[in-house]
Amino acid sequence: MEDFSINTSQNYSSDYSNITSNNEHFVFIMNVVEYIIISVGLPLTLVAIYALYSLVRNDHVAPIYVINLLISDLIQLSCLIVKVASVKNWKMGNGIVYLFHRFAVAASIFFMVCVALERYLVVAWPLWYRFRRTIKTSVVVCVVVWVFALVLFLTFYFWFDKKVYPTVSSVVLLLPFPLLIFFLGGTLKALSGSRIPSDEKRRIVGVLVLVLLIYTLLFMPRLIWLLSDTDRNNFILRSLSDMFVKSSPLADLFLYVFMRKGVIDKLLASVCCCRMDSNDISRSSENNDSIYTVSSVRKVTMKFENILEEIDGFGPFQISLIILLCSPRIVLPCHFLLNNFIAALPPHRCDISALHDGGRFGNLTQEQRLRVSVPLRENGEPKSCEMFAEPQFQLLANGSNAADLPIVRCQNGWVYDNSSFTSTLATEWDLVCDRKSLTKTTSTIFFFGVMIGAIVFGFLCDKYGRKNTLLASYIMAIVFGFSSSFANSFIMFAVLRFLTGFGLTGIGITSIVLSIEWVDTTHRSFIGVIGSLSWSAGNMLLAGFAFLVNDWRTLIMAVTAPLGFAVLTWWWIPESARWLLANGKVEQAQFYLEKCSKLNKRQKLSSKLKMETQSSIKTLENQEKNYTYLHLIKTPKMRQLTLLTGIVWYGVASTYYGISLNIGGFGLNMYLTHFIYAAIEVPAKLMIYYFLNIIGRRKCQAGTLLLTGICIAINIFIPEGLWHLRAVVAILGKGLSEAAFTTVFLYTTELYPTVIRQNGLGYTNFISRLGVSVAPLVLMLEDVWTVLPQIIICSVAIISGLTSLLLPETLNKRLPETIDDIEKTRLVNEIHE
Repeated sequence: MEDFSINTSQNYSSDYSNITSNNEHFVFIMNVVEYIIISVGLPLTLVAIYALYSLVRNDHVAPIYVINLLISDLIQLSCLIVKVASVKNWKMGNGIVYLFHRFAVAASIFFMVCVALERYLVVAWPLWYRFRRTIKTSVVVCVVVWVFALVLFLTFYFWFDKKVYPTVSSVVLLLPFPLLIFFLGGTLKALSGSRIPSDEKRRIVGVLVLVLLIYTLLFMPRLIWLLSDTDRNNFILRSLSDMFVKSSPLADLFLYVFMRKGVIDKLLASVCCCRMDSNDISRSSENNDSIYTVSSVRKVTMKFENILEEIDGFGPFQISLIILLCSPRIVLPCHFLLNNFIAALPPHRCDISALHDGGRFGNLTQEQRLRVSVPLRENGEPKSCEMFAEPQFQLLANGSNAADLPIVRCQNGWVYDNSSFTSTLATEWDLVCDRKSLTKTTSTIFFFGVMIGAIVFGFLCDKYGRKNTLLASYIMAIVFGFSSSFANSFIMFAVLRFLTGFGLTGIGITSIVLSIEWVDTTHRSFIGVIGSLSWSAGNMLLAGFAFLVNDWRTLIMAVTAPLGFAVLTWWWIPESARWLLANGKVEQAQFYLEKCSKLNKRQKLSSKLKMETQSSIKTLENQEKNYTYLHLIKTPKMRQLTLLTGIVWYGVASTYYGISLNIGGFGLNMYLTHFIYAAIEVPAKLMIYYFLNIIGRRKCQAGTLLLTGICIAINIFIPEGLWHLRAVVAILGKGLSEAAFTTVFLYTTELYPTVIRQNGLGYTNFISRLGVSVAPLVLMLEDVWTVLPQIIICSVAIISGLTSLLLPETLNKRLPETIDDIEKTRLVNEIHE
């Protein structure tokens, strides 16, 4: 929409054509930004569209324009994907993609105006607009907008003279500015005399201000470029303005997040008098039934534990659930620690074959050729990253000194030792010498995906249920996992690994919560510990897979394949009845509870228990359903809990992966070291299961972290010559760090209430993955000082262990259901006990 002067036959990627060498770094940055826009925008846009569509199916009108705005963003992202993966000589196809992208940009501009227009009409003209604000009317408006954008774009592109394109495009980009300003001013004027609460006024005005701000930031650079005659051929200015336009999907997602706070749509419904949903009805009856509601909450919020007692909280039903979740959880360690093998750095040296092509070596043997071409280390091995500027034939004579000879970096690539690995990331893209840090960067990028996924899937699990979110995680992990094995560039591989981590984290946090919520109080620690043995099994299998499969592409496919079986078993996985009850879905909860009762060979639920369940749901329906991450910090004790658990998770994760990703330096084969590290986790888990029910969760958490820090500290002072002793202490520390990880998963699920438990786990997983992402970077500090990484990891373990002593004990305590149970120190539990 903003630039129509490029012919359709031109390659879509021509933004970066005809560039000079001075702009190569800038082009690389632009490509990285495009990959980031795709990797972040695509999954989040799909999630946002699905979430808004579920509201439209419930007769909510407000999200329709936002859905179409996100659909236009989805078209833009699809065009960017085709552009990134396109064939260079496919001119016609790239020209079509270019047209679709510009058409989608035009549509997004019009839908941004529609969003602002609706906010203005619903406040300034409520009586007139309430009779016309229907789904059918909104759909008709959306169709008109799409058609208008298409007609306008084709008219500009094919009929106008090229000389007037910049002028016409500038006019089109300028028109929304006065409209958006008018809508904002009219809304402010209408709200000034209304009785709408001040916080809701600020929020609805915030949407209009945000739309105006986003539009200005995205399209003002393009407008300046179009109006500038002298700088129109400036490559950097044009590329920057184009990149702002390409980032519009991310800006629209930010707008969606702001609008999804819930206040906007409630305000629209109340002002327009269009409808009253269940939340409105509950609010209207709040004053009359407040005493009943409070008393009822205290009476029935813990009833699910009674239900589990009647249907057996630990029987064949729960055991089958653990078995069904084993195959996906086996995959997790295979991917989380995969970088130990696919990014391994085999022995290498400079390639000297180009010198041989000139016939300069004559009849020299291979050993002699290396002697005159590559300097040697102190141990007599050829250096990895350096070669002589010219062959030094005098070195063949005995006693010759190579100390003062001119040395240069490798000029013609490297030769790798393929005895251990057929292919790794390092050999595929020459990630050695000055670029060797990129191998560890791939691990950091993967865990950044896990970190972002923890937040997103935490929200999705609490919003749409554990089972549906688990299936979405399976599909994402399979698609992006297999796709990463076919990556043809390092950047593409890094992006796909980011998306793989994004999908895998949903499996981790959803499976553990689903397991815990189906088990009674006395068996929670058993389920948490025994279920986590699948992690240890997968960790040991990874060593076997890596030993048998030496090609990194095949290895990725091998460790991803078990997820196909997980998809087949998904149909037998039950939804969490605890979540269903907390969200008012009584009939579905009743179905799964009766299924559990039948499989555990118990009698059907008694009529009294069914009435209690119904009463509990009616009470929960009177509470606020839309819990967000903000509820983690809204109340004092929740704030304290959120802060402390974040510190503990950061320490546990960074310590565990700081040890797990460092499998060298102990004088053992890397496969054997990894297998021993994995095998020690089994006795560690069994040991921690025994102590969890004896001394409690808090002491176990603090003790394992402090002992891990002590083991790391001891290894700092043990000489490298005593590698046997160093290996024993390191393995002991690895076992203790795994015990800390097992404890923190169970401990956290017991600390957070049901209504925001998944949000709490999403937050803690986000913090832990932040620590995991930093761990590979910390290990790189050994180039600065050899023991610096160990000092940092040791300090983090000890600090987080001391912090865990400030958390409350949960041994033999019932799971909290609501935030009130946390703030009121679980008085209901004490009364029952």
